[in-house]
This record gives sequence, C-alpha cells and structure tokens, in this order.
Amino acid sequence: MALEAQVELESVRGSRRLDLQEFILGNRKTAKADDELVTGLLIPKPSANAFGAFEKLGARKYLVISIVMTGVVAEWNEDQRIGKIRIAVGSCSDKSIRLEKLEKECEGKRMDQIRIRTEHLENLSPIDDIRAKADFRLDVVSELILRAVRQTS
Repeated sequence: MALEAQVELESVRGSRRLDLQEFILGNRKTAKADDELVTGLLIPKPSANAFGAFEKLGARKYLVISIVMTGVVAEWNEDQRIGKIRIAVGSCSDKSIRLEKLEKECEGKRMDQIRIRTEHLENLSPIDDIRAKADFRLDVVSELILRAVRQTS
C-alpha cells in the first residue's frame, strides 16, 4: 500500500485496475468478482529520492502473523524535509490501511518535527487476541512508524 500498488483484474467483461487499498476489503475478502482473474500487480517506479522501510513486531522473528507492522515510503527533499510520504499499517484493523491524515501532516517536515497524535490513528481498530491487546498495538504502532520513517531518511 505504501508503494501505491494497483491490482489488475480481467474477465470476459473486460479489465480494470484497483488501488491495493480498494482491492483488499477485509480478512480474506477482496473486490475480485467470481469471474475475474488477478492478472497483474502494478507498482509505480519511485523517484530517485524515495526510500522505503518495513517494521514488524511479532512473537518470533519469522512468524508470519504480526502483532503490528508498518510500511513507509518517503521522498526527501535536499533540505531534509519530507516531500511525499505514504504510511501503511497492518494488524491494527481488519485490513491494512494507509494513514492519510498522518501522511499530510508529515509532508514538509523534518524528522525531528514529526509528532503522531491520537487523531492520526483514529482509522485503526485493533482487536484483543492471543498475540496482543488492542491498547498495546496502538501504543506500539506510533513507535514502529517513527522507526520506519527514520530508516527512510
């Protein structure tokens, strides 16, 4: 999602493209119709000054199921300010989502000026499960986002 990927779908009715965020509807649910096939995943070429990072918190290093995960792609200007940023969070809602309010807030700022507030995380709806409590996920996600942003600078 942070890469602004699109999914290409085809059927006898024709083809269409959906942003990955629109394609994934929820846990094991997609916008793919019964008669469609996924024929491509399109990832735009990032600019030369764009860098990405992924942070994950899980019970074990190689365990597939995460407690929280974040993906960040940021373009940095020559004056060390963020020109464009995309922030995606997984395992904190029924599907991975982008934090568009936080993205807008970060643009034009230096790393030391980024502050993550409660309203930036309001679209997240983590659950309590065997891996972690919802409150813990919300506490951790801000730190993982900041770590990922730092890695891109």
